[in-house]
Amino acid sequence: MAKTIYKERYWAPIWGDKIISQRVASKFFDMAVNENPPQAIKLVQRATYRKAFGKEIDGKMGPDTLKTINADDELELLHAMRDWTNWFVTQVLNAHPEYAKYEKGWRIRAQKLPEV
Repeated sequence: MAKTIYKERYWAPIWGDKIISQRVASKFFDMAVNENPPQAIKLVQRATYRKAFGKEIDGKMGPDTLKTINADDELELLHAMRDWTNWFVTQVLNAHPEYAKYEKGWRIRAQKLPEV
């Protein structure tokens, strides 16, 4: 039952089966579980659109977002995903200082990249 829940709520919304790099898909999935799929999609859009101007950050997974993810350099994208996740943690902590007790764990998780 847990596999079904994770697949439906987190993997399917990020189109995990269509992402070529398993490492990118795994990091994206982790972000979706921790930040929620729309927020994770926004962060990945920021990461993938870093070289493109005029792209909309809308939190919706679509063909353009998928194409950009799959065309990107794996390691560059993983580092950008890590950086944007850390940025998001900072935003959350600025808005909610009472969550400071979670910062260490959030930062450790943000820094972690899937193994080769």
